[in-house]
Amino acid sequence: MNPQKSTKNASKIFKTVKRSTYRQKKDENQELERKIANLAIQLEPKEVISDNPLIIEREREKEERNSIWT
Repeated sequence: MNPQKSTKNASKIFKTVKRSTYRQKKDENQELERKIANLAIQLEPKEVISDNPLIIEREREKEERNSIWT
């Protein structure tokens, strides 16, 4: 087997795994951020205005869902 080709293939595999691991971690982090935002909405008094855009977005979605049913 050609050592140069073998190294090139190994490099491609490594980059693919690295990229996929990065995406997986990014997705996990986004999911955790969503869960934190949902918990913060449940714990936060209505008078407190949060600077966290995820919390604001979740609160808006929650209000939209509630307005549909009323």
